[in-house]
Amino acid sequence: MPEIILHFDAGTDADAVSKLLQAQANALPGVTSAQAEAYPKRGAPEIILALTLATTVLNSGATTLESLKKFIEACKGVASALGLGNLRIEIGSKQVAPAALTDEHVVDIERGG
Repeated sequence: MPEIILHFDAGTDADAVSKLLQAQANALPGVTSAQAEAYPKRGAPEIILALTLATTVLNSGATTLESLKKFIEACKGVASALGLGNLRIEIGSKQVAPAALTDEHVVDIERGG
């Protein structure tokens, strides 16, 4: 099953928000498991959300890239409601903005990297 790692900038009380994010992400269609954790960094803390996806998320409809972007938008909506911003997707050792996702990135996610 593919896994996707999302990064968000968090405000205050990142630990509590990460727990809420994890609970709400687990309820998203296509998520088989979600784990969120707050990490300190310079400036605002960061929350990292690791999601294991059902294979149907990347094989549901038009193109795999469009399916992934639609799923990421759903995650972004949940995170925004919790006050989180600056969503980035971890692809290998890089962090990519949702608008910059390419088919090559989707292949990397499917391969686990």
